[in-house]
Amino acid sequence: MYKSYQDSMTIVREYGKPDAFVTMTCRPTWEEIMEKIPDGQTAQGRPDIVAWVWQLKLGAELKDLDEGVLGRVRARIYVVEFQKRGLPHAHILVILAVEDKPRTRQIIDKMVSAELPDKENNPQLYETVTTCMIHGPCGAAYPNAVCMKDGKCTKSFPKPLSEVTKSNLTGEEINQWVVPYNPYLSQKYNCHINVEVCTAITAVKYLYKYVYNGSDKAVITVEAVSGEGNQTQIEPNEILRFLSARYISPVEACMRLLDYSVQGKTHAITQLTLHLENEQMVTFRSSDDPAVVVTRCKHTMLTRFFELCASEAPENQVAKSTLYQDFPKLFRWDTKAKRWVRRKRYQAALGRMIHVSPRDMQRFYMRVLLCHRQGPTSFENLRTVDGVTYDSYREAALNAGYLEDDPKWVFCMTEASQFRMPYQLRQLFATIIVYSQVVEVDALWERFYDDLSLDFGYKYRSLEENAKEEMVKFHTIKSLNDLLLANGNAVAHFEDLPQLCEYSHLVLDSLLQNNLTRREMEGYNHDDLQETVDQEHLLNDEQRSVHSTSINAVDNPTPGNTLFFVDGPGGTDKSTLLKDILAKVRLSGKIALAVASSGIASLLLMGGRAAHSTFKVPLKLNDTSTCSIYKQSHLKGLIQKASLVIWDEAPMTHRHAFEAVDRSLRDLMNNDDEPFGGKVFVLSGDFRQILPVVVKGTPAQTIDACLKSSTLWPKFQQLHLRENMRVMSAQNESTATELAEFSEFLL
Repeated sequence: MYKSYQDSMTIVREYGKPDAFVTMTCRPTWEEIMEKIPDGQTAQGRPDIVAWVWQLKLGAELKDLDEGVLGRVRARIYVVEFQKRGLPHAHILVILAVEDKPRTRQIIDKMVSAELPDKENNPQLYETVTTCMIHGPCGAAYPNAVCMKDGKCTKSFPKPLSEVTKSNLTGEEINQWVVPYNPYLSQKYNCHINVEVCTAITAVKYLYKYVYNGSDKAVITVEAVSGEGNQTQIEPNEILRFLSARYISPVEACMRLLDYSVQGKTHAITQLTLHLENEQMVTFRSSDDPAVVVTRCKHTMLTRFFELCASEAPENQVAKSTLYQDFPKLFRWDTKAKRWVRRKRYQAALGRMIHVSPRDMQRFYMRVLLCHRQGPTSFENLRTVDGVTYDSYREAALNAGYLEDDPKWVFCMTEASQFRMPYQLRQLFATIIVYSQVVEVDALWERFYDDLSLDFGYKYRSLEENAKEEMVKFHTIKSLNDLLLANGNAVAHFEDLPQLCEYSHLVLDSLLQNNLTRREMEGYNHDDLQETVDQEHLLNDEQRSVHSTSINAVDNPTPGNTLFFVDGPGGTDKSTLLKDILAKVRLSGKIALAVASSGIASLLLMGGRAAHSTFKVPLKLNDTSTCSIYKQSHLKGLIQKASLVIWDEAPMTHRHAFEAVDRSLRDLMNNDDEPFGGKVFVLSGDFRQILPVVVKGTPAQTIDACLKSSTLWPKFQQLHLRENMRVMSAQNESTATELAEFSEFLL
């Protein structure tokens, strides 16, 4: 279908936009079908007869169109579409001669009618229109009609009444309930034949893609039946259980068996090969002699085109003033002799160079040159502009003036670099080079490399200059490659960019490294951590005691001195204390995991995440639950390397969650003797606030769900914070007194 679509766009390139869009639908009550169907059968039961009659009717209609029913035809395409539970219908696009194009009301009225014919003067046409060409019923009275959406008909029926023919913004005629039709065609074929004038429709590609949208698909499931009761055997593989398949209706199957064409066009389209010098496609069998294969594939359409352009023979002089894509108009390709032969008489033929992605730069720019240069004599001559032979086709196309330069992309990147972060700039750069025609990707890269790599330059600022430059460039390219992969591309598709293969040793290290661990080790700004640590002198005595106790446990973990619970009512500034502890540990090069019982609470901690997400805690817990952490996963490696785990708002969490994490960590750390596998855990919270939620639970059940009811609780050292920092920072004495009274009330 894609090839057919490209062929049709070649016709559009030559003759312009389509002028008429004709849809013909098979009618099961045609006399020819009813006469051939035996008694007791229906059209649905004899798809062979339907296919035979349909092919004859369609061929007759195409002949009528070619003979000028709508006007003199310059080009035409058609595609037969098969509905899943219906009959076939054909979409036909017609391009008319300039004199017959429907640009006036008079011409449109000759082509199309959208009114009921006179019943007395033309009863046959009246019967066809009333049975086949009336839309509906739909509208407010029929809200469940298939064409209704959001209370309106998607086909814009009923049309406003009008004395004269009008065209709406899309170029379709305006009328009431009658679908536009051609009186001659409708009366002759007695079926639904919709004729739309589409002169004003600019979406040419939409029309052509619509008729080339391909076959229907269906999702099916295959079940095996066995046993005395014919019980269905369920396929354990969910992927194999359902199959996405092409749906072929009975009529389509018959048409293909009878070798009837399901698409066609008035012009023969020759697909022109496109290849670099000595890089043409070679096909051969394993038994072929290599010398014979090379000789056989020496000549291609392109090389023979160059030879004719270089020939001085009188009969070949026309080639010197002909574009490659126009060559099939004057010459035909002899497949056996592998040469172009001059046509002796006119034939409706056009040429189409194969599509080349802009990522294939050399062939893409060669194609650009061939679209503009007449009579090139060789590959080298094609790269020659004003007597200068360039090394690449891109340089030749640029100097020939066939390409735009890149000032708009330079301006775009310059503006974005002033207020966007480096990662956002890399996103923009990837979008530009993928979806836009950037002529000099390497120049754009070099110009904005410093802005694109600014974050990595800062991250590796402590390395020696050579090592820093290598690391910065590698990570910038890798980040860009990840963004390109999301768009179906890669750095390797852009030859002008630095390639990851140039840093193979760093690529291997990156692949072997745990992504989660790398994010924890490298994901924090050292200046921000240092700024937080510098605020330690603002801690009060109780906070300082908790801080030093926690840091000592991290630096010197010993059995029985790894579990702590920081108890403090609201206002004792537990969050600030936890931030200081996290910053201190991370600044020393160790990993500290910050989790909280809720996602909202985790936002108060730098790098915080919900505990259930971090430890893969099951949603349904019991006294034997474990976490879904696999021993081969990156998460297991991260937890093993973690020196500290801080769990905020711990009283809100069910004790079964802590016990599940405890069982899992003992297994991951291969340490069954120590709680949580010997990891340092600092829990914080206030049991005076929200306790675990037990659905329809009694107070006793709520208490049983608390951490204090767990066998782990006696192993925690309790560290208390009593000084209310909100009272200390009150703006005046009355506010401080009020806060102090409220604090005492809570306690």
